[in-house]
Amino acid sequence: MRILGCSREKIDCEPDIHIKIITRPPEKVRQSTHKAKNMIKQLLSLGVEIGYLPDIQAKFWVNENWLAVPSGDFNKMNLGYYISKNYWRADTQLILLEDSKEQIKRLKDTFNQHFKPMNIGDICRKDVDSLFVGLRKRYNIVSTREAKNYISRLKSFLSIKTESDVRYVMNLEVKLAKIHGKKRMKGTFVVMSILFYCLQRHEHKFKELSEKLEDIVGDSEIRDAINRLIQLGTS
Repeated sequence: MRILGCSREKIDCEPDIHIKIITRPPEKVRQSTHKAKNMIKQLLSLGVEIGYLPDIQAKFWVNENWLAVPSGDFNKMNLGYYISKNYWRADTQLILLEDSKEQIKRLKDTFNQHFKPMNIGDICRKDVDSLFVGLRKRYNIVSTREAKNYISRLKSFLSIKTESDVRYVMNLEVKLAKIHGKKRMKGTFVVMSILFYCLQRHEHKFKELSEKLEDIVGDSEIRDAINRLIQLGTS
């Protein structure tokens, strides 16, 4: 995936990081459209803003203090991954670093002129089009562009939201491991994190939790995790 630019404007702590990226639309990525689409969903779930240009080659990264122009693409091969032998290796690439405030401002201004945030529904547009084709064949009903836009936005939003929620649960796991002084992620921490996530969404009864998580974890593990959360809250 080729990246035209990335503007990182706040770097004090993770929640305040503001990143903008301009890249190609997923369908323009010849190597793997599916992987490109998934990567964009993951970036959006982290609060990254994405813009599209149909065909780009240049690559740079810029923040308040530095402008970087590298020769390598943002992929495994250019980052040093040896595909045939499955390990990371040293890879010779060039990178230009510039700290001139004038140049940085000029490039940031140019970047922002070209940056137009993508329509969130664009991620799932083709998937939704195929669904509507199926509806037309099955029920002999046509759909308006407006209807397709709404469904595309809904499908994209749910996909991004799911990715964001998974990351939230994983961050909870890390915090629980640190609280317990562990450097190893245990299954118990995972269950505790999932329960905490569910409880925040007002699913307070054991039966509700059991039914929601029946395909993920058993009742005994749920009870054990609840007891651990209670102990943690009273300690």
